[in-house]
Parts: sequence; structure tokens; C-alpha cells
Amino acid sequence: MAVFIFYNIQLLPKGDSVEVGVQGYKKLFTLLRDKNRIKVREKKHLAYHFNINKNSYIGPYDFFSETGAINGNFVRYSDTDNVSELLTDKAIFDQKSKPNIVVVGKKKFPFVFDAKKHVLGIEKNAAPAEDYIKLEEILIYFLKDISDE
Repeated sequence: MAVFIFYNIQLLPKGDSVEVGVQGYKKLFTLLRDKNRIKVREKKHLAYHFNINKNSYIGPYDFFSETGAINGNFVRYSDTDNVSELLTDKAIFDQKSKPNIVVVGKKKFPFVFDAKKHVLGIEKNAAPAEDYIKLEEILIYFLKDISDE
């Protein structure tokens, strides 16, 4: 059974703006989903996803909207230069022929965001080395630019 940690995510209105509301929070995650799709499609995900260490990354993966909420997964993975067979060392994949498309150790971490209460629950294992402050930093990294817009 997955164990979740919770974060209070708030978008505060600027100036005379009205409260963001459920639609605004859902739009935030829709924009994050769309931005991520573009980066992955353009093979720029390594520059966009959060670099945890050396060649390990975490980033948005898939999002599903439902009444009053958004759920989906973040993903953690490692970039690799090549993939070979264990016994023969025969190259199955070579970075030179297809850059930025192969990853290893892909692990999905589910999340759910209650847009009415603006609470994000994300699987505890998403935090690198159980560093929950680092996970908070990662979430801010992905949401800040979009929320500023």
C-alpha cells in the first residue's frame, strides 16, 4: 500500500485579481502537463526535468483530470548512454544514434491534488532519499514558473 505525504499548494491572487478557485488550480496542472509533453516530444526533458544527482531525474509523467481534482504520476528515472546485452555486451542502444530517448530504472510515483482544498498528496517514495524538503523544492521548481504566468 502506498503511503502519501501532503503539501498545501496555494496560488495567491495578484493585486485586484479574484481567487484562483478550482478551475485555476486545474489549469495550473493542465499547463504543467502540456509543458511537459512539449519538452518530452522535443527530447528536451533532460533540461526540463529536475536533476536529482548525476544522471537521475524526476519530472511530471501523466495527469488525469476529474471533478474537483487531478491525479496522475510523477516519474523518476536515469538517463543512459547505451544499453547492452549482459552476456554478449552487444549494443542494443547507442546514444550517438538516438540521443535523449532511452532511460533506465523508470519508477512512477502517484499523486492526487484536491483542487478545492488545494492539497497535494504524493507518494512518499517520490522524495529523493526521503528528503521531503528536497521534494518540496522539486514541486516548487515545476509549479512556480507556470503559476507566475
